[in-house]
Amino acid sequence: GPTGSVLINANASYATSTAATLGLTASDPAGVTGYYISTSATVPVATATGWAAVTSTPSYTGSVPYTLSSGDGTKTVYAWYKDAAGKNSATASDSIVLDQTSPTNGSVTATAGTGQVTLSWSGFADAMSGLATVNTYRVVFSTGGLPSSCATGTQLFVGTATGYTHTGLTGG
Repeated sequence: GPTGSVLINANASYATSTAATLGLTASDPAGVTGYYISTSATVPVATATGWAAVTSTPSYTGSVPYTLSSGDGTKTVYAWYKDAAGKNSATASDSIVLDQTSPTNGSVTATAGTGQVTLSWSGFADAMSGLATVNTYRVVFSTGGLPSSCATGTQLFVGTATGYTHTGLTGG
């Protein structure tokens, strides 16, 4: 039978949306004629409803929109391919972690000093995918009020440390 693979969102580790894209690839000298996608590892029979037909080709590549089931957690998709001789491929699968829950806020403490303010923070977490391991935190500064996002203020710090001292300030 054919040999094939399936990749969710180009083999990404995490997704923040249930809208996904499956990358399908299969090959068979007799010609790949169809594929079957499922969330169940149960091998489909060749006559099962749900097989998608493709024009017979020795090397098939396709991109298919797919909706992951709702709810945070690991989502696994299984794929099978069939050939012109009616033989099925072995099971191909890929998994991705769906993380639609925002990280939890922690707390920030500001300690004023002469011409400076020292900031320290803790308690920020993300139970599903975890916080980034590089450039975990950003400190943004604005003299005109609160910055509306990290993109609208002046970035003072980016990194993994849990503290920063902003110097060169004027009292008052």
